[in-house]
Amino acid sequence: AAKFLPVTPQGWVRQDSDLSTAFPVLGTENAAQSTYINVARQLQVTLYVACWAPQQAAVSRIASHTPEICMPSAGWQQVMGPLPLELPGLPVATYAQFEHKGYLQHTYFWHLLGNQALGYEDPFSVTEAVHLALTHGLHSNLPQTVVRISSNRTLDTLLADPLLESFFANLKFSSTVSESR
Repeated sequence: AAKFLPVTPQGWVRQDSDLSTAFPVLGTENAAQSTYINVARQLQVTLYVACWAPQQAAVSRIASHTPEICMPSAGWQQVMGPLPLELPGLPVATYAQFEHKGYLQHTYFWHLLGNQALGYEDPFSVTEAVHLALTHGLHSNLPQTVVRISSNRTLDTLLADPLLESFFANLKFSSTVSESR
């Protein structure tokens, strides 16, 4: 997962997170998160990627690691969303806003099965978890990747930034990989 995180562009400072305590919960050690700060632009971007090999985990289990489940456990309060969001040249993202101690984060989330972006309405729904298991099997033959971008700015204002351009190029994101919601 760390291979997807971009090198630090000029004007940015990078801080890597230690996710080792989350590995047992995630069911993978192939996860990485870095926060990039650009002080001059008063900009913060956190990039998170976790990967599972084929047959490593059920699609429905990975679907339980969405921001609306994981961020509140870290002290964040959801203030908006989740909503499907279309951005130019990207698969449909799940968008939500979270707040912690007066600090707002715009959060964008993708769950990729192979190169197919999955969309689901409610990660708390048992019915939806059963549907994912029946549709994709208990252990998929395809790799799975979860991507989260959190920032104090909206993603549409950052798409042309070299940091995000590099990240999306590393992921090889394509607008043709979205599954209907």
